[in-house]
This record gives sequence, structure tokens and C-alpha cells, in this order.
Amino acid sequence: GNALLMLIRTNAVARAALPMFGLLCLGTLWGDAPFSKAVGILGKYIDLALIPLFMLLLREPSTRQRSLQAFFTIMVIAWALSWAIGLQILPITHWVRILVGPSAQIEDPSIFHSHITQGLLTSYASFLLLLWARHADLSRYRWLVYLLAAQAAAIILFMFDGRIGYLVLFALLA
Repeated sequence: GNALLMLIRTNAVARAALPMFGLLCLGTLWGDAPFSKAVGILGKYIDLALIPLFMLLLREPSTRQRSLQAFFTIMVIAWALSWAIGLQILPITHWVRILVGPSAQIEDPSIFHSHITQGLLTSYASFLLLLWARHADLSRYRWLVYLLAAQAAAIILFMFDGRIGYLVLFALLA
């Protein structure tokens, strides 16, 4: 309790996230939308209220490192499945749609519920990999990480239909 309050008091990001979520809560009271629909939309932004909690949970370097490793593991699996669907190595059958998701298509092989989400996360992961490669000690390891980042950028540029992935990738690379 006290650590969370201290974090909110001392960190500008935490101080900004809660009032922004508060304004969104107030916004649900305004307008013609039914309250249930407004609350449903508000649920999409609950992560703003969780930012201080995540900051508290991820304050240890080892926890941050494990979290990044888990993120990259999930993204590599997603990329492998996207490549397999896009290159028609993995045929889209009833079981693939159950395992991967109903949105699996050869034309847009995103395996996340939304190609926008996968494009955004792929762009971010590619950027983080580039930063990680810059600080890698071993030359061989550095090139492996660069190749992984390049294939992520290739997925965004050549396989996904979503434009948000392009925008985020180019903004982060700039």
C-alpha cells in the first residue's frame, strides 16, 4: 500500500496515468451511449489504472528481465505461426482456427485476435531487439538478434495489412 502510494507521488508517469483514467471514467457519464457500452469501452483502457501497479511489480531488474524474456518468447511463437500461415506451411484448418484464432488467414496471417495488436507488439518487439543487439557482448549473438529484429520488421512490412504496425515501426526507428 505505502510503496504504491509513494510510487504514485514520485513518478510522473504514474501520476499522469490515474487522472487520465479518471477522466475516462467521467467520460462514461457523458454522451448518448448506454452505460453498459460505455463501461465496456472503459474496460479497454483499464491498463491506465494498472500502470502504477505494474511499475511496482516490475521494479526489480530480475523481474523485468524475466518479463522481457517471456514477451520475446511469446512474440517468437507468434512470428513462427504467422510465417507458417503466410507461407502456407501450416494449412488453415478447423483446428488451426481453434488454436491460433478465428482471424487466421493467408492474406493477413496475424494470429492475435487483432492484426492491429500484433502489428503494434511486433513493431515494439523489433525495436527492443535492435536495442538489445546494440548492447550484446558476443558478435555472433548480436547478429542473431539483428536477424530476429529484421524478420519481425519483414512481417510488419510484407505480411500484415495493418498500417499501425508501419507507423509504430517507423516512429520507433526514427
